[in-house]
Amino acid sequence: VTLINTMTRQILDRAGVFEKYGVYPERIIDYLALMGDKVDNVPGINKCGPKTAAKWIAEYGSLDGVIEHAGEVTGKIGEYLREGIAGLAMSRALVTINREAPVAEDPRDLIQQAAQQDKLTEFFLRWEMSAGRKAAVKKQAV
Repeated sequence: VTLINTMTRQILDRAGVFEKYGVYPERIIDYLALMGDKVDNVPGINKCGPKTAAKWIAEYGSLDGVIEHAGEVTGKIGEYLREGIAGLAMSRALVTINREAPVAEDPRDLIQQAAQQDKLTEFFLRWEMSAGRKAAVKKQAV
């Protein structure tokens, strides 16, 4: 597995991913699901940052292991974990690349078309992406 940071042009192999994130590549989805991402509307666990996510994955093996052992996590962060468990399936889905998604074969198919507001609104509602919905409505009004 190789990770390429297109912004810095840094290339990380398996060991490099672990050194940078504290988890191996096969656990990056679990790591991202736990932390969440406000910009991308991924809920995650409140107050769970990179160190906590990596620690839990190291201790419990995976996101599923963290969920199984949530009752063992003490303190306020343990409370946040238990409160956020219901949203972790959605967080995992949001940070997982869909490898079955259709890919355009003709570059002309990539040209931006007018938004289909009904479908866009339905998508934002389904995935609880309020910021995206507001931006789409604002753009439509312009």
